Amino acid sequence: MTDPAGPGVTTGVRWWACPRRPVRPRCPPGVRGDLLARLGRTAEARAEFERAASLTRNERERDLLLRRAAEPS
Repeated sequence: MTDPAGPGVTTGVRWWACPRRPVRPRCPPGVRGDLLARLGRTAEARAEFERAASLTRNERERDLLLRRAAEPS
């Protein structure tokens, strides 16, 4: 499908209305884990902290994330 206004013309359609974009931006697992922990959803927070720890290459950050995952609720 081509743009009826022509190439390079702004039609007023916002980027978030484009079907190729995700509906909602994803936040990093560590941030998501922190938000879930604040909401009291500890099992989900633990899973996100563990996921974040598996993704990082920084040893100190990994240790911190694993400690956060092991914190009691």
